[in-house]
Amino acid sequence: QPLGLNISPGIDGTHWCIQINGVIYQLGVNKDHKIKIRISSKNEKRSWYENDCKEYSWYLLQKELPDFDPEVLRIFAKSHEEREFRLLIATGGKMNCQAFTTRMFAVAANIPIEKARTIMLTVLPNLLF
Repeated sequence: QPLGLNISPGIDGTHWCIQINGVIYQLGVNKDHKIKIRISSKNEKRSWYENDCKEYSWYLLQKELPDFDPEVLRIFAKSHEEREFRLLIATGGKMNCQAFTTRMFAVAANIPIEKARTIMLTVLPNLLF
């Protein structure tokens, strides 16, 4: 994807998704503007996975992650469907794709969300550098 309009995760003009151990997690909305989490991999919704692998630019945030139960991460991802969608500047419990990917990275890496934001800011192209 091209350089976004991002200053920080949660404030961006492009769509973000995250791939963790070969599984792509993606926040989208349905026609009623309700959040829907799409999960794909080589073993689940393979055509979506292959398309997403080609469509998006990928940046390595962290080479190795601590051990975690993939089902727990799946449940955590799906729990975001209960939140309210906010396209830009998702605050106060509201969610957008940048905030979602930041939270997913923080949980998978077992780090505070602030550290996840900092890592993402230094790795992903943005307006600051």
